Amino acid sequence: MRLTTLVLPAVALFMGCKKDIQQTNALPAAEPIQVVMIMHAVAAFEPWRAGYAANDTLRQSHGLSSFAVGRGTTDTNMVITFNILADVEKARAFIGSAELHDVMLKAGMTDTPRVVFGNVIRRDTQTIAIQERVMITHHVKAFNTWLKAYDEEGPEVRASHGLLERAIMRSIDDPSLIYVFMAITDLDKARARIASEELKSLMARAGVIGTPEIFFYKLDES
Repeated sequence: MRLTTLVLPAVALFMGCKKDIQQTNALPAAEPIQVVMIMHAVAAFEPWRAGYAANDTLRQSHGLSSFAVGRGTTDTNMVITFNILADVEKARAFIGSAELHDVMLKAGMTDTPRVVFGNVIRRDTQTIAIQERVMITHHVKAFNTWLKAYDEEGPEVRASHGLLERAIMRSIDDPSLIYVFMAITDLDKARARIASEELKSLMARAGVIGTPEIFFYKLDES
């Protein structure tokens, strides 16, 4: 089965871990970046992680710079990777190639990867000592309307529910598809907020289409 490029269905971010911070302001301005996010299941995490690291030079030769690796917290054999792109079209060709598909199979990939090319339009470049993350993905009717509602909720409210915003990404292939990445300071509070009727109502007013998909994961620095 050849690697297939898919838009990740309605389901951080990425930053390293060094110091604790208390987030009280909106995400700081940062240079937008383009990334490819790939998510798939593996037979066993540790062998796959070693294989992924061993092929860093191959990715770099095609203009991909490894940015972050995450491991699902519910399904620990589900992995997610982020690579910064130097050239989107060059990256598409590489990711769709038989060469990469074979490399991924040898590393232990067990299903068809979900691949998203995205514009990261906001990101917090500060490093924090929190590895737990959540990715919230949804379609929106109008991006600017959604963003206004998101900003009106504000980082202080999110922080009070155990969530620190890390990045916002839009799919290059479907700009109505939005990915929000947050660090988790309190898992119980975060889960309760994400499942709350209050947040559902806020999303409805913001023009979210359908039910968001939620993916909890943990950054891996090995």
